[in-house]
Order: sequence, then C-alpha cells, then structure tokens
Amino acid sequence: MGDTLNSTFELQTERGELFWWPLLFEALSWHGFHFTAPGKPAGVGYYFYRSYVQEEDSDFVCSSFRELWERIVDRQAQVMVSLWSSCADPFPLDLLIASKGDAATLSVSLGCDDAYLGSDEIDPETVKERLRLLWECSKTLFVVCQPCRGELSWGEAAPGTPALASFGQPLEVSEEARHWWRLQVQEQVLPGGERIFVAQPWYVRRRQGELAYWPLED
Repeated sequence: MGDTLNSTFELQTERGELFWWPLLFEALSWHGFHFTAPGKPAGVGYYFYRSYVQEEDSDFVCSSFRELWERIVDRQAQVMVSLWSSCADPFPLDLLIASKGDAATLSVSLGCDDAYLGSDEIDPETVKERLRLLWECSKTLFVVCQPCRGELSWGEAAPGTPALASFGQPLEVSEEARHWWRLQVQEQVLPGGERIFVAQPWYVRRRQGELAYWPLED
C-alpha cells in the first residue's frame, strides 16, 4: 500500500485560499518547484480535484496552468497541485490548501509520495536529496504561513509511526518510539526566531518492507 510523507500546517488567517495559492507557489519556486511537468510544454502539468458539490466528481487532470487557476478561482472543488523539481531526476511535491470548519482556519499540506522515495530502483543519494528538498520546502512554508503550527509525518498507511518533525510546538515522541525507531529529537531555531523540532534520522519504508534510514545532514 502506498503512503505519503506530509508536512501539514494549520493557519490562523482571515485570508482565503485565493490569497495563499500564489504566495505558496512563489515560496516553493524558491526551491526550484514549478507546475510544468517533465516532458510537457511550458505551463502544462497535473492536479487532482474533488468537487465540494458532488463528492463522486473527482479526477487527476493534465491541464494548462490557466485551467488549473480557473478551477481554483471557481472554488467549487478541493484542489491538490503537483509541483515538479528542477533537478536532473525530477520528482513532484503535492500542494493542498483546504478550508477548515472554522472560517479563520486553513490547512496547508505538502507531500511526497513514497513511490519517489521507497522504490528500490532509486539510489540512496537521490532519496536523501529528495528528503532534503522536502524538508527545506517545509521550513519555508512554516515561515511564510505564520502564524501557524504544523507536523511532518507519514500518512494513514503507516499507523503507529511517530511524527518526524513539529513546527512551532515541541515534538512528542515516547521513549519506546525513540528506542524502536532509533530517533533523536533536536531543536532548531530559524533566523526569524521560529522554533522547529526534528527527529533524526528519518526513515523510508522500502518496497520489500525493510526500513532505510536517511539522516538529513551528515
């Protein structure tokens, strides 16, 4: 079963989704992530949508950026956009902005599918670089989305696994989890004073089921 490594942030904001989409597109472009997909003409890429009106109306779409933006502005569907890295072996990060029950709260999620991390065909240095990019992008989103709190963790296909990072609040990891997953929690302070807590080393479940560990820094 596939899984996703996600950074998820909860924003306290009076601004709606239309304010945040361009801002976060720009922030992720600082790390070389763009909508144009490999092998596609400039401005053509992929996104997934699910209608707010008819839940069964959902699809993974290849489209121009203008068509994507019209879908976002229409505000009739939840949209998740694939943004592709500019490196020699490109991979996508999926960006989702969703309204919460509270009108002043938004959820922002940035995820990497484990197909781009856990495949045995991907060499260890490529995995490490992809994790580094996800981490750098996550820290940037945390700063741009202030005030907010967040967490980085594997998704629902990995029950019982601890979170790997916490943004703006201490990372709670039990002694049992620290021992079982061989984790050490470190605190980092960003240049603007924002506090993050990260458990290292990170882990990736390979296709055969074993765990490979990739420290973020040597």
